[in-house]
Amino acid sequence: MSYFLIDKKYFDNISKQLKSKSSNKFNLLKELALYNRINTITTLYKAKHGWLGASLSITEILTNLYFDIKQKKDEVLLSKGHAAVMQYSCLAGLGIISTKDLLKYKYPKGPQAHTDIMTKGIKVNSGSLGQTLSKACGLAYQKKNKIFVILGDGELQEGQNFEAFMTLIHHNINNVIPIIDKNNIQSDSNVSDIKNIKNLEMVLKGFGFKVFKIQGNNIQNVNEVLQKVYKEEKPSIIIAETKKGAGISFTESNNTKRKMYTWHSAIPNNEEYKLILKEFSENLINEELKNKIENFLSDFKNSSKVCIKNKFLSTGTSFSKSILKFSKKYKNIYELDADLEKSCKLTDFAKKYPKRFIEIGISEQDMVSFAGGLALNRKIPVVNTYSNFFRRCFENIYINATEKKKIIYAGHYSGLCYATDGKTHQSTGDIAMMRSIPNMLVFYPTFNEEINQILDWYLTQKKEMPIYFKLHRTPVNINYNKKIDFKFGYGIYLRNNNSENCIITSGPHLSNYSVQAADITKNIDVISVSTQRFLNQNFVKTLTEKYKNIFIIQETIEAGSLFDELNICLSKLKYKNDNLKIPNIFYKSINDFTFSDLNAEGLYNYFKLNTKHIVSFINKII
Repeated sequence: MSYFLIDKKYFDNISKQLKSKSSNKFNLLKELALYNRINTITTLYKAKHGWLGASLSITEILTNLYFDIKQKKDEVLLSKGHAAVMQYSCLAGLGIISTKDLLKYKYPKGPQAHTDIMTKGIKVNSGSLGQTLSKACGLAYQKKNKIFVILGDGELQEGQNFEAFMTLIHHNINNVIPIIDKNNIQSDSNVSDIKNIKNLEMVLKGFGFKVFKIQGNNIQNVNEVLQKVYKEEKPSIIIAETKKGAGISFTESNNTKRKMYTWHSAIPNNEEYKLILKEFSENLINEELKNKIENFLSDFKNSSKVCIKNKFLSTGTSFSKSILKFSKKYKNIYELDADLEKSCKLTDFAKKYPKRFIEIGISEQDMVSFAGGLALNRKIPVVNTYSNFFRRCFENIYINATEKKKIIYAGHYSGLCYATDGKTHQSTGDIAMMRSIPNMLVFYPTFNEEINQILDWYLTQKKEMPIYFKLHRTPVNINYNKKIDFKFGYGIYLRNNNSENCIITSGPHLSNYSVQAADITKNIDVISVSTQRFLNQNFVKTLTEKYKNIFIIQETIEAGSLFDELNICLSKLKYKNDNLKIPNIFYKSINDFTFSDLNAEGLYNYFKLNTKHIVSFINKII
C-alpha cells in the first residue's frame, strides 16, 4: 500500500518564494505547516505508533523555526520527545533526511520513537522528560548561536526544568530560548487535573525571565514574536498557547475530562486517515498537490492489519489486579502514579479507592520521596512508573531504603518486548540497579500466579524492607501446565529432562523462549527464578550437585543481575566447602543500548535471545 508524502521539491518551491520576499510570507508558512502536518500524519499512520496530539500542537512553532527563524548554526531541541515526528517532518522538508526515511519511523535504523542523535539533524536524545533544557545550557555556554528548546506544560512537573531556569538566569545564558507548549493536556488529562502551575507567567517572571506569550497555532503571531525574541539580550522565555492535536477538526482539543483525551497516542484508522487528508487538501494553495491527494484517495485501498487481542494477561496487568485484590484486606495500601494511570492499569484502583490513589504527575523523584513519607506513617505505598524512569530517582529509593520500611516499587513496561519506544523508555538495567541497594528485595516474576504469591508472602513479613517488581507490558503464554508454587529463593522447573545441563532464566518471555529451546534440543532442563536477590543456598547447592553446565540467559544487562547473584551464592558455598563441585557457567544477556523496533521479536533477535539463538548457543557447548 502507498502512503501520501509531500516531496522536498514542494518545500523547496515555498522556501524560494519566502526568500524572494515578494509574496505573502505568512500564507507561505501556513502552506509549509500543512505539508508538515500531512507528512507527520502519514508517518504515524504508516507506523501505527506514535503521538499525534503532541506533534500537531507545535506545528506552527517548528515550521517557523526551521523555515524562517533559525540561522545556520542555531539548534532546535525537543524536550517533549513525544513530538518527534513533527521534527522529523521538518528535517525531511529541508532535505536533511530523506522524505522516504519518514516511512522508517520506529524501525531499528530509521528515525527513532523519540528524537535521537542517530538521525541526522538531531542534536540530543529526548524521551525521558525534563532533561533537555539543562543540556541546552551546556551546549549554549559561552557560545553565541541560538538554541530553541520546546518543552511541554505537563513536563514542567519534572523539577530539573526549574534547576535549569535558575542556571539560565544566574549565568545569563540569553542564547537559550525555552518555548513552553502550553496545550493544557498531558497524556490524556487536563494539566490542571494532574498538577498545575496556576500562574505560569508570574512564576517565570519570578525567576527573572522576560516572558513572551503567543498564540502557538497562529503562524503570523508565532513568527512575529520569534523574530522579536531572537534579538533579545535578556534571558527570555515563550509561553505558547496551543491546542493538542491542532489542525484537524476531530483531534483538536484544549480541554477534556480526566483521562478522556483520545488522541495522545491514538493513530488514525483508514477512514480517519482519508478524512484528514481530505481536510488538509481543502486548505492547500498548491493545486497540483490537491489533485495528487484527490487521486491518492480515489485509489486508496484498505490493507491495514487486523490486530488480534491477546487473551492472556501481562505480568504488569496482573500485578495491578493483585494489588487491587490485596487492598481490600490491607487498608493501608496506597497506589502512587506518575501520570501513567492507564498504562500501569491503575484505573480500577483509582475508582474503587479514590482516597488511596495519589496522582503525583510527571515527578518521579517527588513520587518516590512522597512514598517514603507514607511508609514512615505506617502506610504501604505502591510506586508505579515505567521501570526505566526509576533511574532518575535512584537516590530517593536508596534513602527510603535506609529507613527500612515497606515500599512496593512496580517497574512497568520493562524488557525487550516493549520494542516500539526506544532506549529512553526500554529498561534492561533495573535489576542491577535495585540489587545494589542494601536489603532491597528484587523479583522478576515469570507467571502471573507468582505475583499473587510473592505479594502474599511479602505483606505477611514482619521484617520491613522495600521490594521491586520487574514487570512486562506484553503477555505471553508459556507451555507449562503444572501448579505454580512460589518459594522465596528457589526456582520453578519448567522442564525437567534429567539432564546434566540446565538453563536458568527469569521473566515470561525468556522463560518461553527457553522452554521452546529445551523442547527442540531435548537435552536440557529449564528453571525459572523469580528471586533476583538472596537466592536460597540449599537451592543453589542442589544445582551444583545435579548439573555439569548451567546456562544463565537473562533479559537484562550483563552486569549485576541473576548471573552475579548465582556466582555470589556459589562463592559463599565454596568458602564453606572447599570440595564443592562448581558447574561450568555460561551466560547470554544484553550488552548494548536498545532501540525502537516495530517488530515485537526484533530486539530479542538482535540480542540473540530468542529460541533459535538459544538453541544455537546451547548446541555449540553441549
